[in-house]
Amino acid sequence: MAWIRRHPSYAAQPYEQLATWHWQIGHTDGARRVLPAKQRHHRRTLGLPARLWIRRT
Repeated sequence: MAWIRRHPSYAAQPYEQLATWHWQIGHTDGARRVLPAKQRHHRRTLGLPARLWIRRT
């Protein structure tokens, strides 16, 4: 995941692929760590109004 986070722009696909790989090899804990990391990375790339809106929902 560190490699994915190094990219300043957000892309969901690398996170999804990593989570799928973890599920396929039976590492469910790894997959469960990847998906929240994907959401955190996405939120960091949003502007302030969008981040505030997400907090409200």
